[in-house]
Formats: sequence, structure tokens, C-alpha cells
Amino acid sequence: MAQVLAAREPTKVSGLILVEPTAFDIAALHARGYATLLHVYDVALRALSATGILRWYAGRFAERVLPPAYAAEAMNYELTPAAVRARTAESRGWLQSLADSDPDPIHLPTIPVTVLTATRAPRFAVNTHRQVGASHLRLTDTAVQGRRIEVDAGHNIHLTNPQAVVSAVADVIEICSQ
Repeated sequence: MAQVLAAREPTKVSGLILVEPTAFDIAALHARGYATLLHVYDVALRALSATGILRWYAGRFAERVLPPAYAAEAMNYELTPAAVRARTAESRGWLQSLADSDPDPIHLPTIPVTVLTATRAPRFAVNTHRQVGASHLRLTDTAVQGRRIEVDAGHNIHLTNPQAVVSAVADVIEICSQ
């Protein structure tokens, strides 16, 4: 959404740092199969959270794979039925945004744009990950001051490599203050 704001209201945005953004120009996201997959995923999560299975099963891994503060939040909220209902509503909004969006790349104003791209992808999403990386390149190619930085991390760069995000923010602030 920050991209859309920058494109529509360029005087309100001085620079952008996009952390593993999903862009609207990925054809697979506009396919009916994606919407169906997301719906099935939401239904399954709601059932698993309502029975407590989600919290029990995912909770076994949360402490091992997530930073401690986030693992605690995941156990106390993210895996609960209320959180899953919120995520389902978010998914509906996301699908509506896709339906309303133009699949062409967004053309950004002349501002510094840094896109952080994760280098690691789950085995089941390698092709989609490649498309996301290509989308990130198209986005930075359309920005006069665009740059793409590959970060050794999975999709949640801000959790697994927060220093990369801090460095990108500092760089854009420095560029904007010159």
C-alpha cells in the first residue's frame, strides 16, 4: 500500500523501504487458484485454531524458530481463534485489493526506494519466490533512485535479520537529508 500512496500522492512520501513486498504484478496472484488456495488455508486454520490443535502443534515449534518475544506473542495471540479470524478478514481484504488492482508495475516518483528481497524460500514456493524477486527488480527498475538488496533471510526479514531493515532505513534517511 505504501507503493500506491507514493505513486498517487508523491508529495507525501520522501522515500520507501519495502521489506519483501508482494507486488500486484505477479500473474499467479490474480489467478482463481490463488484465491481458492487462500480460502482453503483460512478454513483449515480456523478449524485447527477452534480445536486448539494449531496452538498445540505450532507452539511446539514457535520457541525453536522464532525470536523469543515473537514466540511469546505467537503463543499468546497469533495462534488463537481471534487472531485467525482477523487473518481471514485480512485475506479477504487482500484478495479484494488484488481484484481492484492493476497488474502492471507501479511507477514510483523520484524518491529513494530500497526493496529488501529474501534469498530463502520454502521448497513448495520456489517458483513464486522467483516471481517475487523478478517483481522486486521491476519495481526498482521503474524507480529513478531504486535499489534492490538481497538479504539472507526468509520472508520475515524484519524478524530474522532486523539489522538489514535498520541499515536500509538509515540509508534512505541519509539520502533524503542530503
